Amino acid sequence: MLLSVSSSITLGERAGVVVTSEAGYRRCPRGLKPRALDARDPLASFFDRFVVDDPSVVYLDGNSLGRLPLATVARLRAVVEVEWGRGLVGSWEHWVDDATRVGDLLGTTLLGAIPGETLLADSTTVNLYKLLSAACAARSGPIVCDTHEFPTDRYVAGAVGDVVPTIAPGVSVVLRSVVDYRTGALADMAAVTAEAHAAGALMLWDCSHAIGAVPLALRDVGADLAVGSTYKHLCAGPGAPAFLWVHGELHDELRQPIAGWWGQTDRFAMERQWDPLPGIRCVGVGHAARARAPPRWRRASRSWPKPASRRSAPSRSS
Repeated sequence: MLLSVSSSITLGERAGVVVTSEAGYRRCPRGLKPRALDARDPLASFFDRFVVDDPSVVYLDGNSLGRLPLATVARLRAVVEVEWGRGLVGSWEHWVDDATRVGDLLGTTLLGAIPGETLLADSTTVNLYKLLSAACAARSGPIVCDTHEFPTDRYVAGAVGDVVPTIAPGVSVVLRSVVDYRTGALADMAAVTAEAHAAGALMLWDCSHAIGAVPLALRDVGADLAVGSTYKHLCAGPGAPAFLWVHGELHDELRQPIAGWWGQTDRFAMERQWDPLPGIRCVGVGHAARARAPPRWRRASRSWPKPASRRSAPSRSS
């Protein structure tokens, strides 16, 4: 299981171990207490940047829903009260490019992408459908998806085409998760990608349980396509748009199956036939959610209503 820094320290105090991102589980050095180690951790101060309703709760569900950042409370209020409430339709002037602007920020910072390759759009499920369909249209053959993959990945793969569990010559695209949602195992991305290419297939990585938790370098490992959610370790919140990434060399080759107006050239020329935008923007369908992440962390009011109850959330929305 992937653990957040703030949660792992509390767990360490109870279990007598310390969790680190580099060494896994290890015993506390003699004479050092978990709280002392926490104080020395360069990430320890991030705990104060989140809404923490009950400090006694050991929260280990960041893989399902990340905590609410304090800065997001103020940002959401600004979107609703100022950009929507006052700006009304005039806010489209700066909203219209959010999907690519924020996509570039996410891609260049966390995916090892270059500008113009990442789009913030739709849900992970919809993005899987778009990219698997585009890959199968460009390359003949079945989809490779292991029987132990995340259910959404298996469901969409089966809806798009024939599915086989292992890589073999003649397959069209290989779909694999970077991090196994059951075990936390980290895939050897370079090796799997090389095996897919040797079989003549495209490589599509699901980064949902990896982004924000482990370093990613999609271009360096030779990946072709990627999708992922933003509400887990990126703490974007329920309903936040997912992302998709397409290597720049494939932009002219692949065509996704949903001809939506957000991927249309001159979208406000209503009488035109479908004419997709160039580059990553052609994968757009409808406009992305408007609640954007702030450009930098900032303090916000700690006042926040207490939830009426706490219930376990599903691992991924569709």
